[in-house]
Amino acid sequence: MEFDSGYCSDKELSFLLEELIQGTRNWLIIVSPFVRISGRIKGYLEKLISRKVKIILVYKTNSDKLVNIKEEDYQWLIENKVQVKSSRNLHAKCYINEKCALVTSMNLVDYSLSNNFEMGVAYSAKSDYDTYMYILKDVLQINCDGTKIDFNYYKNSSDRGFCIRTGIEIPFNIDKPMCDEAWEEWCKIGDPDTPEKYCHYTGEESNGETSVRFPIKYENFQEACSEYHISGFRDKSMWKKKNK
Repeated sequence: MEFDSGYCSDKELSFLLEELIQGTRNWLIIVSPFVRISGRIKGYLEKLISRKVKIILVYKTNSDKLVNIKEEDYQWLIENKVQVKSSRNLHAKCYINEKCALVTSMNLVDYSLSNNFEMGVAYSAKSDYDTYMYILKDVLQINCDGTKIDFNYYKNSSDRGFCIRTGIEIPFNIDKPMCDEAWEEWCKIGDPDTPEKYCHYTGEESNGETSVRFPIKYENFQEACSEYHISGFRDKSMWKKKNK
């Protein structure tokens, strides 16, 4: 999904936050003093975790480190290898991935998403890169009780894709959108139109819409072309016809 820079009203905010989380490909940082994770948000995070997306969450700590986060949420995050950090002076709320930074008044609390009046501003990495990077650098400087967030932006933003047959993470390569084992198996027949299971760009299930000839789901095609500067990659009208 493409994200635009601009003001987010109360009605738009919850929708944009959910879209930002669901649209994460490489990494996600959540900065929220108070945390109460709803079942819906947890479901989105589970999908990211299954794709080995790097997730970092920073919350506000007091004398009792779990006072601002439900213990069951904390344990769930730790069990799923989410990097959880705490900061005594935290008041900012920010949600940022490789595409967009959302600076807002809203905590990651299910009540806030449904009942409070909130507002925020989104900054697109594509259209407002300088501001986006200022926000990211500030987030990475948060004092997490004597340490900083353990995150290498450049390392975690490297080109990566997913095997269209197994769904595992591999280098992004539209000419070989499979892991070595799946590629060897595919080469025995070599049919470029054999239906496959996953989108090479996002790793999401494709329900047979992808193939070696068309490794990216149609709705992700334009975004992939923009992110990876793909030009002249197969006629888009053919792509649309194939995926109808």
